[in-house]
Amino acid sequence: MSRRPQSNSIGTFATPDNSTPEKRGATKAPCLCGCTGVITALWRKRIVASPELKQQITEEVKLLVEKAKNVQKVGPQLYSKPILLLANQRRTLEITPSLRKIRSPPIVTSSDQLTRLQTLMQVLQGPGFFLDSGSYPSSCQWTSTVLTTIVIDYSHLTGDHQYLSHIVALFNSQEVPSLLKQKNDDKLWVVLTYLRGAAYASTHDEKWVDPFLERARLFYDSASAGWDESTCGGGMYWGPRGWCWSYKNAVTTELWITASVGMYEAFGEESMLEAAIRGWVWFEKSGMINDQGLVNDGLDRYCKYLS
Repeated sequence: MSRRPQSNSIGTFATPDNSTPEKRGATKAPCLCGCTGVITALWRKRIVASPELKQQITEEVKLLVEKAKNVQKVGPQLYSKPILLLANQRRTLEITPSLRKIRSPPIVTSSDQLTRLQTLMQVLQGPGFFLDSGSYPSSCQWTSTVLTTIVIDYSHLTGDHQYLSHIVALFNSQEVPSLLKQKNDDKLWVVLTYLRGAAYASTHDEKWVDPFLERARLFYDSASAGWDESTCGGGMYWGPRGWCWSYKNAVTTELWITASVGMYEAFGEESMLEAAIRGWVWFEKSGMINDQGLVNDGLDRYCKYLS
């Protein structure tokens, strides 16, 4: 897949449509990582994608959907029983080599790595950080679910199952109604946590597979409202309507792509596969990736990227 870098400009996007501006009340962000004044604006001008870009995205999505189906027929699945596979062991899409030189990590033996992991987990899941009631008191909601993903991956890959009760405790105590009101990236972290949790449960305690998948489905469906093609031709809004609704965020779109891949492998619905591929095709062509091959923070309401 060839990548064509784009400059910090509208590029293939059409001119702003000023005929139907949407008036928005200025709202205070609910957390420290909320939108800034540069991103949140009283008026949002609508930048529509050019017909050429729309056609290009449609054609490439169709091609890659068929390619992905063929890969699925012969390749192992990331979230299927009985083994959890690392994402880099299978490739559905071609990965463009990095333009930056990456330093090789120091050599550490497997036994030393395992010892380090065990020590880290003892600290992370100890009374100083985790409560038996199912919470990390010093973490916010989305970081708690990311920490739980780390616990799940550790348990699955090492066969150390002593922390399953902690995973279940967080699942039972998670503030679902509150999380469903948070930004889309927060919701998608939850999706990834319980997709991994379902894969782990499928090999150790199957009664938790369906509850974990139901939680993943709930948050995936909620976050799906953030995908928008009316401005810039696609991309995920950072927040729900009223929060950051003029900002297409890189991390949120990347999480949407990753979550859609996992949901497709878990549920087998073709719409999820298409969502993942459409997300990647748009991401690669939108200008989100700058001239140096680095991913910028996102696109503003004029479809210009922010570093």
